[in-house]
Amino acid sequence: NNIQKEKFFKILQTKAKQDYIEIGNKYAFKGEYLKAIEAYKKAIEINPKRDEAYYNMGNAYYHLEEFDKAIDSYIKALEINPNKSGAYINLFELQLTQNQNFDKALEERYIELFANQKDKFIKYEMLKILEDVKNGAKGDSESWIKRYKGVGLGSWSFDELDMWIEGMDESERKRRLVEVLEVFKGH
Repeated sequence: NNIQKEKFFKILQTKAKQDYIEIGNKYAFKGEYLKAIEAYKKAIEINPKRDEAYYNMGNAYYHLEEFDKAIDSYIKALEINPNKSGAYINLFELQLTQNQNFDKALEERYIELFANQKDKFIKYEMLKILEDVKNGAKGDSESWIKRYKGVGLGSWSFDELDMWIEGMDESERKRRLVEVLEVFKGH
């Protein structure tokens, strides 16, 4: 009898956490990010190991321009599920556009997990080249083009990167970032 009760409560918890994530996703889709975050927090209360709740919450915080909270949410998602490649990419792009260096431990883990998956690694290497240029290096976009010939960026949006570069003071570094970004856009 107690075993049946435990199973019943586990089923209820699973259903509830899925419902809150779905509710949060519906709010996020409508642009109601504060309500979405509340729903994701409820999902996390029910089960703190729900990486997708943290990941989606990171996306919602990003849209609210609460970038530190977005970064924290992505990191928490990755602590729970280190195989979530999209969370790494969102984190790295956000760290780049916030003029932070990539989290080295997470970067090493990403490389270890995804270096042999060109469809995932293409985005990381693109962001890494932009980080290198931001930090004063040349940035080898020519090798990137050769390495990823025939591999697409998927539904990548360059909007955040464009805004980041646009907000910079005029300099040789900004000119080089624009130049390298145009290479990626043309891929």
